[in-house]
Parts: sequence; C-alpha cells; structure tokens
Amino acid sequence: MPEGLDSATIRHVQQVFAAVVDEPPAQREADLARLCCGVPGVEARVRALLARADRDAPLAGPKTSLARSEPAPRPEVTAADRPLRVGGVVGGYEVVEALGRHSYRVVGGPRPGHPAVLRLLRCTAEADADAVRAHFAQTVARLHEVASPDIARPLEVLGLEAPWLGLVREFVPGGPLLEHCQDLRTCFDQVIQHYRQVCWAVHRAHRRGVVHGALRPDRILLRTDREPPTAVVLDFGLLESRIGADLGHPPAEPGHDLRALGALLPELCGARLRRSLGMARAYGNDRRAPAAAAESFLRLLQAAATGTEADASPTRRLAIGMQELAAGIRSGGSPAHRAFADALDEDRRLLLDGVVTDGAPPRGPSND
Repeated sequence: MPEGLDSATIRHVQQVFAAVVDEPPAQREADLARLCCGVPGVEARVRALLARADRDAPLAGPKTSLARSEPAPRPEVTAADRPLRVGGVVGGYEVVEALGRHSYRVVGGPRPGHPAVLRLLRCTAEADADAVRAHFAQTVARLHEVASPDIARPLEVLGLEAPWLGLVREFVPGGPLLEHCQDLRTCFDQVIQHYRQVCWAVHRAHRRGVVHGALRPDRILLRTDREPPTAVVLDFGLLESRIGADLGHPPAEPGHDLRALGALLPELCGARLRRSLGMARAYGNDRRAPAAAAESFLRLLQAAATGTEADASPTRRLAIGMQELAAGIRSGGSPAHRAFADALDEDRRLLLDGVVTDGAPPRGPSND
C-alpha cells in the first residue's frame, strides 16, 4: 500500500478488493460504488489492484444462461483452455455460465438436469495433486455425514490436468445473506435467526473435523427455495490445514472460524445499529472511559444473538439492554459519553420500529 494511507483506509481497500475480485464485471461495478462509500482514495486503489489481478488471471468468456445452452456434445476442456469456456465440457459437466474468476455454473455429472457449481483450484508447484485430491475426497465424505441444511452440499472432486483440481457442489438458489440482513425491511429477529444458522453450520462441520478457514459474508447465501428461507455456508473445507498449505494459503484451524463468527455478527447487524457500532469501533482501542462502554455494547449484542430459543425476542432483549446501557453511559457526563448514549437511544428506536416488519428475499442469484 502507498504511504499516506492510514490503517483504517488500508483495511477498507483490502476488504473491498476481497469482496469484488471474483465477481463478474457488471456486479463488480455495482458493488464497487456501494462498498467504497465515497471514501477518498479507496476506489482508485481498489481498481488498481483489480487491474493487476485481471492481468494475472483474465476472466472467463461471455456468460450464457441455462435456457440458452445447447444440448449438443462439446469438446473436452484441457488445461490450455483455462479459464473454462462457456459451452465446454469438463469432467462430464457442461459449463453454462461463468459466476466468477474460477467459479462456473455447470450441468450434468451424477445429477443430470440439476445445476451445480464448479470451482477451480490451483495446487502449488510443490504439492502432490493426487494427494490433495484424495484429501479433498475425504473432506467431501465428512461433509456428506454432516448432512446439514445450512451447508452447501459438495458433490465430488474432479482430477483435472495439473496443477488444477475441480470441486463441484450443489447450486444454491438465492442471494447474499448480507444483502438480505442489511435490508431494513428484514426484522432484527430474522437477522439473528440466520446468524444462529451459520453458527450451527460451523458447529456441525467442526464436530466432523472440517474447518472453513475463509468464513466471511460473501461465502454465505440465503436459500430461497425453502420455506422459510435459510442461511447456507459455501466452501467448507477449502482452506483447512492440509488443503490450505497445498493450495498456497495459510493453514486454517477451528479458531479461524470462531473469530470469523464474532466479526460476522456486527456485519449482519450493521444497517440497524450503524451509529452504535460506529461508536463502538471508534472507542474499541481507546483507553478513555467510553472504551468500556464499547466493549459492553458488543457483549450485549453477542448475548442477544446467542441466547436460547426460550429467551424473549432477541430484538426486545437487545433493546432493553441498550436502554439500560445508554442510561449508565450518559452518567459519565463527558461529550463522548453523551454521544455514545445518544447513538444507542437512536438505534434502539429504529430497532423497535422494525420488529413487526417482514423481510423480503434478496434479489438475484450469487453462487460464485
């Protein structure tokens, strides 16, 4: 990163780049405008990083739809054809749409007529591709044992020409969970319900020895072909210890997922609690008195999200706690204390205004 950028801006650039680098061009442009938030220097720096990434790994060919794909046989795809071309066949699957830089919607395989998602993975030069494939196959088998509705079901591992592997999973109809949760028409109780579903998915996978390693909002969808819609986590097992090292990533351990769950909750709740969360982040590393208030608010949010089903509504529980916390903070008397207390009061009012509002499903599929 160039000199002159503070640490918060650098993190902002890194987060935006990670969120959009694998997206198709049209979606990337829309998300850049939304995620850069008009912060000076962020969009220009992200675009420079994207240009460099695109030079290193150009995007796949033009997109098509399932309805427009032709049933005629297609030539088998070889390593020289990477990235895959729409209309080609790889491992018995026909490529019908590019979802991201290395993700494709495919049909065929063991479930003809059912769409699936193929993700290409490149092994490091030092890795034994056959050993990595065998380890992936064991991970797929363990996830089949989990059989959780909150985890995207892996189907098989394809052995392609070195250094490539292909991981095929079910296609999840729906859209990003983050988009749904940040829609103010979605009541807070629903946000917490979906967060608990993600927590259960991680818990069930860990019990079978499978770690995610890259859990973040863009790896979680809201599945809309079920009633009620449910959160579904994608790409379990990609970066666990053995696989991550052979794919050139730092090894992942269960602790990575637990820390990611802690960071995910404020992301999902951000639209409703943006003032309070903003104050909490501002005072997170502050040694003045409001720092304790920031920690108290984050603990309050976590307690509301992880309470049992027998508890009162998470919305009501959080609102009561915010009211009591605001009263205590205001007694501090300083302008910083009063600003934090005012933020809590304002967010509490908005939170209660949205209790009876039904959520609407997100728009558009996203399985890359």
